[in-house]
Amino acid sequence: MPIQRLLKPNLPESKRSTPGTVKLGAFAGAIRARSVFTLPYPRLMTNTPPGSKLSRILFGILAYISLAIGIIAIFIPGLPTTEFILLAAWAATKSSPRLSAWLENHRLFGPMLSNWRNGKLIARSAKISATLTMLICAVVMLMVLKHNWWIYFAITGMLLVNLWIWSRPEPEAQDAKAAESSGPR
Repeated sequence: MPIQRLLKPNLPESKRSTPGTVKLGAFAGAIRARSVFTLPYPRLMTNTPPGSKLSRILFGILAYISLAIGIIAIFIPGLPTTEFILLAAWAATKSSPRLSAWLENHRLFGPMLSNWRNGKLIARSAKISATLTMLICAVVMLMVLKHNWWIYFAITGMLLVNLWIWSRPEPEAQDAKAAESSGPR
């Protein structure tokens, strides 16, 4: 079956239109006219995320803010990149198929998201980077700041997150090379 036949609907000749033609509807007793844009084939992408318009807007805001923080975190030590990119990808799947596809196909973020979705895998280079960053932040906090209870609370949190990161499985050997080239975490 040729592809043209799949794309074109089986409409009678009188109802078909050429691409880009505008058909004016009835005036319905008013001076204004409705314009209806008709396509010669069905719309292929009808992938709108579920939920109300308000929830899609809120998830979209969360996705873009998380993505911005994740990109900023690449350059600021102590701010985790991976967690914000994962949050952005999750929120994008609930709000914007275009942003979700962009993240999945991105040169830096794509392998990280692919590893996470295929078994919650974390590359060894990401584990080492996260450990070193948390260690440096803990040492700086202990040297510079006054020793209050919240410093020890933050260091305990970093230790628990670090233990969780190292408990995650690593990708296979061929996947590890792709994940290592995925940039800073």
